[in-house]
Amino acid sequence: MTTVRVEPSWWQALRGTPGRGRDFIALIQDEPVLVVYLKHWRSPYARMALTVRDPGGSADLLRRHAGRARR
Repeated sequence: MTTVRVEPSWWQALRGTPGRGRDFIALIQDEPVLVVYLKHWRSPYARMALTVRDPGGSADLLRRHAGRARR
């Protein structure tokens, strides 16, 4: 995982670099979106954009666990 962010609008999560093509998208319109960028040779996806119940809390949780894994 390289970056985690929350987008307030679902359409902003869909904007990105054309031609990347390795995205997993599961969105509900008009809901905030958790966006996770991945960079690992074993990951089938480069980016995941998900509607989750608590995107801010989920982003914080991922950041905390990623920090532990790097130690």
